[in-house]
Amino acid sequence: MAFFTEEFAASIAPKERNSGAYLNPSSIDDNGSVRFCIVSESPITGIEVWFTKAAGGVTKRIFREQPTPSQLQAVCELLGAEVLERDGRPAIKPCVAFFVYNYEAAAIQCFSANQKTLMQDIERLTSLEDYENLGQWDMRLSRRGKGVDTKYTVDMLPSKRANADVAKKVFTA
Repeated sequence: MAFFTEEFAASIAPKERNSGAYLNPSSIDDNGSVRFCIVSESPITGIEVWFTKAAGGVTKRIFREQPTPSQLQAVCELLGAEVLERDGRPAIKPCVAFFVYNYEAAAIQCFSANQKTLMQDIERLTSLEDYENLGQWDMRLSRRGKGVDTKYTVDMLPSKRANADVAKKVFTA
């Protein structure tokens, strides 16, 4: 028999994170990490633009390429919005998405990121000859800090897919 009641244990249980269809770096707890393997052949890249709506709130749109001023104007008119400014600059940044198998969630998820240093780290690691065959490697994404002081790091780890049971879960998820 458990020491705590089921109700009490549920009230103190850690929040389930990184569940659902997406794995976003910002959803990782401070001083936390998540292990995943890339299952996409190639990433989807784009340009993320944030808008402030006249009626209140913010929304984002993703473009395949750097949007032209006329494209931005058309979206602003359509949304009744303006391009959001952060630190005196338009909130326009590169973004990337690809499919991963998240071991903790035991599910295929869409990894989506717009943090430039994180994308640079992934690009650097996946471009190294040692990690040429991504099927033999997992990634561990760690987060340290909060708000503007948040730092992400990526480490390559030997793949858990060498274990037949894990490989089966990855490819049947």
